[in-house]
Amino acid sequence: MSRQRIVLLGMMTKIPVAGVIWQTLHYLVGLERLGYETYYVEAHARTPSMLMERSEDDSSARAAAFIAGALDRFGFGERWAYHALHHDGRCYGMSEEELRALYGSAALIINLHGGTEPRPEHIATDRLVYLETDPVEVEVQLAAGRQETIDYLRPHCAYFTFGENYGRPDCLLPVSNEFTFRPTRQPVVLDFWRHLAELAPAVARDPARGRNVQLEQARGVSEVHRPPIAHPAALRAGTCRV
Repeated sequence: MSRQRIVLLGMMTKIPVAGVIWQTLHYLVGLERLGYETYYVEAHARTPSMLMERSEDDSSARAAAFIAGALDRFGFGERWAYHALHHDGRCYGMSEEELRALYGSAALIINLHGGTEPRPEHIATDRLVYLETDPVEVEVQLAAGRQETIDYLRPHCAYFTFGENYGRPDCLLPVSNEFTFRPTRQPVVLDFWRHLAELAPAVARDPARGRNVQLEQARGVSEVHRPPIAHPAALRAGTCRV
């Protein structure tokens, strides 16, 4: 029996920092473990400037190599595409024909960060979902009636936000009358954090300075800003109080 497909539209090459890459991988692997066949696609039409050293660098090739390097070790070597819409429109990874077929067959297309401008092939099946990871700006723009934001959001079929407190009485963000944002949390693949139990005994609270320190005996004493963790089972997604 074939698995349902999910496409994750991301932007790792535009923001090639550890947090964004780690966040993306938790979505890809998490959805895969839930039983879906997951694909990663970049079609945001933004130049991957942080991967370039000179203006004449082949930005698309560098972006494709970056994605391949990040995803191969997690089993997504054949399930990614970089659509170089910022340049010549060439597809890397999957072919353009394969990518269009994927869009048409996907049970869901997730616009992670809301960083991809919806294209006709994204919305043809009415399965494009907006997943906002940085709340506030969009909600304020909607309250101000910004037409560009409204037009951008309308092609999506559902809306999610990391603003976990959104819509509650103590949240100061304006609630949209046109778009129903549902609070959600960042998924966490717990075994990615397999070393937490080993780190826990070395993490302590320093009440004098009001923050956490980690003692690393092998290197002497060094301070590392990290949350106190007792055991992997105690790991919980943080809440957003906007």
